[in-house]
Amino acid sequence: MPSAAPTAATSPSPWRPLGRYELGPRLATGGMAELYLARTPEVHGFRKYLAVKRILPKWADDHEFVEMFLDEARLAAQLDHPNVVHVHDIGEDRDGFYFTMDYIHGQNLAAILQRAKARGTPLPWAAFAALGAAAAAGLHHAHERRGFDGQPLGIIHRDVSPTNILVSDEGVVKLVDFGIAKASTSRHSTRPSVRKGKMAYMSPEQCRGDALDRRSDVFALGVVLYELATLGPAFDGEGEFAVMNQIVNHDLPPPSSRHADVPTAIDRLILAAVRRDPEARPATARELQRALERYAVEAGLNATPEALAAVMQELFGATPYPWETMDAGPRVGDVGSASAATAATQVRAPLRHESAATVAKAMPAAPARRGTWWWAGLLAASAASLAWVLTRRNAAPESSAGVEVGPTRAVVETPAPSPTSPTPVATTPVATTPVATTPVATTPVATTPSKPERRATTKPSRPRPLAPSTEAPATLPAPFDPDAPAPRVR
Repeated sequence: MPSAAPTAATSPSPWRPLGRYELGPRLATGGMAELYLARTPEVHGFRKYLAVKRILPKWADDHEFVEMFLDEARLAAQLDHPNVVHVHDIGEDRDGFYFTMDYIHGQNLAAILQRAKARGTPLPWAAFAALGAAAAAGLHHAHERRGFDGQPLGIIHRDVSPTNILVSDEGVVKLVDFGIAKASTSRHSTRPSVRKGKMAYMSPEQCRGDALDRRSDVFALGVVLYELATLGPAFDGEGEFAVMNQIVNHDLPPPSSRHADVPTAIDRLILAAVRRDPEARPATARELQRALERYAVEAGLNATPEALAAVMQELFGATPYPWETMDAGPRVGDVGSASAATAATQVRAPLRHESAATVAKAMPAAPARRGTWWWAGLLAASAASLAWVLTRRNAAPESSAGVEVGPTRAVVETPAPSPTSPTPVATTPVATTPVATTPVATTPVATTPSKPERRATTKPSRPRPLAPSTEAPATLPAPFDPDAPAPRVR
């Protein structure tokens, strides 16, 4: 069906096609990639909002950058854990590669730290333990993950930092940005613009350029917890060299020396995680997770996502989803859509919103069946005639004469005999078709001789059942002709 031209009042849609998705506004920009809001086209009321990550245009033609980006997508797509952002698929358009992942409605830990520092109060220790244990659980899953071929992936995050730890409004913790950090240790990692990993959260062996294992990520998470407990940086100095010197050559003081409210158990587990010697640290992120959970149990804390959700509500309040605040543009498939697929959807769209009565009017009428209606009319007329005859017969006194007809019974009414009129009155048969009749003997009326003045009367009685006639019909009915006119019923 032809579509009308868009009106001048229609605002341009904020969504544009991107493969099988629709790309929305940009959410964030980093050193090598940018993040967009995206959504799937609506199908029968189903729609899902996602995040799209793609390389910045200035790096789209750099082969090494593209390989690092694809490496992240391949590795992250094999991770499946409640505390890791799930990657769905990968695509390519004229601007380069992109991949889609879960959209998390919340804040990263850097924003949470900024609000907590402005308030001057660390997070409640229940929320602290819940956040740290969830991040450690996600890390352990990545460290232990095997590929589709059954071989260990050997993933080391290398960039565990507040910007890569997300917390949703419901208090769910998610780790992001896997894979590129591992690829950044190639020959291109010496370029400042390419290096993945923030200096203040690097382990001593990472600063030295030594071989890394999962304990490097344990150190980085320990530094994050140190900053979360003290509301200050763990390592601070003028320039990267000063920070690197502190990481490699100096031990951190206990967190309680910088913030008096830090419990002794938190002091112990954080200091264990940030030891310079990898052999002295917890061997796995799972050990750090269990230490945090044990502290929460012993302290009687409710270290659950609900505790984190309460902190998010206190720090940020109720935040609307980004698509709720976007300017209302035409729906997917509306006039003016740039996609041919959505144009096809527009053609079918009106039927989905019409009422059943409107659709029924638009449907072609079924062809008439003349034979069926002819028989229906004949049966209806016969039934009406039979009902009328039976009603008249039951309402009148018993007649002195009756007849039997083939399969249908008809009644002939005659007046009672009178002494002054011996001649019988002519009768009129009541039937729809001529039938053969059989006379039935009449019964004389009983009279009383001793009272000549009394007039003769007839005695009413119930109708007597008549046996069906065994007489065969004179002729057979003609074959049915659906085009013949229906017989008239008198």
